[in-house]
Amino acid sequence: MTTLLERAFFGRAPLPRVDLPGPPARPLVGWRGNLVDLMRDPLAALYRVHACCGELGGLTEGNGAMVFAFGPEHNRALSTDVDRMVPFLALFPAPEGSAVERIRDHILFSVHGERHSEERRVLGPPLHRRRLERWVAAIDAIAEQHVAALPRGAVIDAPAILQTFTLEVILRIVFGVDAADRSRAAEAAAMRDFLTRVLDVLGDPSAALLPIDLPGFPYRRALHLVERFEREARRLAASSTADGLITDLSAPPREALTGRLFALLTAGHETGYAALCWILALLAQHPAVLAELAEELRALGPEPGFDALWAAPLLDAVIKESLRVLPTAAYGARRLLQPLELGGVPLAAGAVVVFSHLITHHLARCFPDPHRFDPSRWRGPSPSPWAYLPFGSGPRACPGADLARVEIKIFLARFLARYWPELPEGDEVVPKLRLTLRPERLRLRLLPAHSRLPRPIDAGPRWRRLVAPGC
Repeated sequence: MTTLLERAFFGRAPLPRVDLPGPPARPLVGWRGNLVDLMRDPLAALYRVHACCGELGGLTEGNGAMVFAFGPEHNRALSTDVDRMVPFLALFPAPEGSAVERIRDHILFSVHGERHSEERRVLGPPLHRRRLERWVAAIDAIAEQHVAALPRGAVIDAPAILQTFTLEVILRIVFGVDAADRSRAAEAAAMRDFLTRVLDVLGDPSAALLPIDLPGFPYRRALHLVERFEREARRLAASSTADGLITDLSAPPREALTGRLFALLTAGHETGYAALCWILALLAQHPAVLAELAEELRALGPEPGFDALWAAPLLDAVIKESLRVLPTAAYGARRLLQPLELGGVPLAAGAVVVFSHLITHHLARCFPDPHRFDPSRWRGPSPSPWAYLPFGSGPRACPGADLARVEIKIFLARFLARYWPELPEGDEVVPKLRLTLRPERLRLRLLPAHSRLPRPIDAGPRWRRLVAPGC
């Protein structure tokens, strides 16, 4: 297991010691036990390192192989110095010629240099807000269909419903697939199933911990599932209508198509659905904000135009504050190509540096009373892009940020016109960090809008770690 861990994450033994604090190494297994802890529960591991070390620490004391750097100054260094480092994705090893290798070698989130610039030129323009306006009517129709089908007064599984919504949006935008078209409904359902399963398997640490290509091992299952995802995505692309983004994604080289599809079909919907979950949970716990937001949206009329929604000040502030308190992109990592001094500590080439949007957003020096959900804080000057980075910053900022904001604003306008969310008494909200920060479980009771305000509940210790009690 030791050799497999080193091969999966570092490619060799840990780098020389550095003068850094760190949590104690696990008995018997040492730093490798800390690495397993990070993979099993990244959220707890990030908080453990920050509590132990402050804004700069190692996986263990003196560990120079994996370093944790929190705060805007470190974020800036890790986001702008692109020539000295590459993104580090904790994906399992990719066999030569496999679909996993094609994703790793071409996905925007991991490529470097000119290849990264080329992928941004392909993916960036189609996802700009003004280009997305042609999809507003389609997104609105999908949102209305989903909201109208919700049972008033019932308790719903919010992640399942919101994930289906954002998946339908991305399938419509990329492939031109309309789920209402019976002839293509089966294709859309099959792709939604594949995407859900692929995300689950890529977030499962056991595939990376034991990269053994033998029957019965999660690693083999993961390889086969990603191969099937690629075949299904390419088949769907070949039969797509001309109005989807697939035309833009099919730009040469041909082997880059898998990575581009994976980037849009996974990250393109994952960010939106997780953010919607957190926004509704936060509004349920903060009824005064909910009532004020509902009034703002009602004043825009029953069919608000897109420009009016985009400019609505409280709606914008609620989304920004939700993404601050509970950023779906909660952490990332870089592997150093050259030696780098970070916070006065010299790090060797090959070191992996982990940074965290979540920890930075919860630093009191960046945001006073940081665990409090307070949209009014956005009435003042905007924070620096290194202190607030829900979609990343610099050359590696997520090109899908506008898409996420568009679908979030449209869905909230439709949803809050009919329902107000309430957390059922006795429920616990459990944040789970894998590829993104999303709720492991989130049930919401649908109250008729403008009937009574939801009653905030004690949502459990893991919720309270991130969010101060509501009011």
